[in-house]
Amino acid sequence: MENNNQKNQFQEFKNNLSAKPYCSDNLAFGLIIRPTTTATTKRYIQHNSPLSHKFFVFDCDYKNALEYADDNNLPLPNLVAINRENGHSHLFYDLEVPVLTCSNARKKPLQYASAIENTLTKALKADKNYSGLICKNPLNDYWLTFQVRAENYTLKEFEEYLNIESQPTKKQNIQEAIGLGRNCAVFDLLRNWAYTNFCHYSTQEDFFQACIQQASSYNQFTTPLSLNEIKAIAKSVSKWVWKNFDIEIREKKFISLQSYRGKLGGRPKTTTADGKPWELAGISRATWYRQKVA
Repeated sequence: MENNNQKNQFQEFKNNLSAKPYCSDNLAFGLIIRPTTTATTKRYIQHNSPLSHKFFVFDCDYKNALEYADDNNLPLPNLVAINRENGHSHLFYDLEVPVLTCSNARKKPLQYASAIENTLTKALKADKNYSGLICKNPLNDYWLTFQVRAENYTLKEFEEYLNIESQPTKKQNIQEAIGLGRNCAVFDLLRNWAYTNFCHYSTQEDFFQACIQQASSYNQFTTPLSLNEIKAIAKSVSKWVWKNFDIEIREKKFISLQSYRGKLGGRPKTTTADGKPWELAGISRATWYRQKVA
């Protein structure tokens, strides 16, 4: 039995729901959006906001997932919701501080949270294709639910149980990313594209729209990111690049740097009348110039 002074994770879950989360009583008929008072009566509910992650939720398609976590010295969840018919469950890990996924999100905490989620998914043998959008509603009596741990987790605490593995972010491995790793993968790909393509757009709004299109082209996951998540990433990247990669400022700095180098005498020319003599001598250009000076 829980100590009365301990945090009630069921109430914590309810308090952190969005004002109008996705929900459903039967996934075969799709999802609906309802006010929290109605959504909490449904069997399935959206547990995280589109702009932040308060809970890590893992879909364990096998029996006795809680016992498996305990036997393997893995972090125990705060809440568990179990299918009474087949024993499959959702394990809920409540974070002390939500991980932001909005346009103002800091990249490093997001990457760190993504790595933890990825590592724990593997450790729990949870479903990698679980979208993370909705969960078995722990407030609904259709599931067998109970609180396991009262205290919330800090991200650092997971290191006590896990060797944190990072997720792939390269384009060729993008489909391997799961959960928050999808956000990180799209962010990294988009920022590298934006660094070299922002100069083709005359207004920040045009650049933002182009970033949305480009980010959407990277959204090739088994379970894609939502449009709101894509827009948040595009807004974050386009806003930062547009502010920090001003063309005129960059050109002025380049001209100033070239002028400074010119006053110092510059580097010796890398071509001569007879072409590239270092190649004829079979030595490097640097070695050829050193011998010439000597």
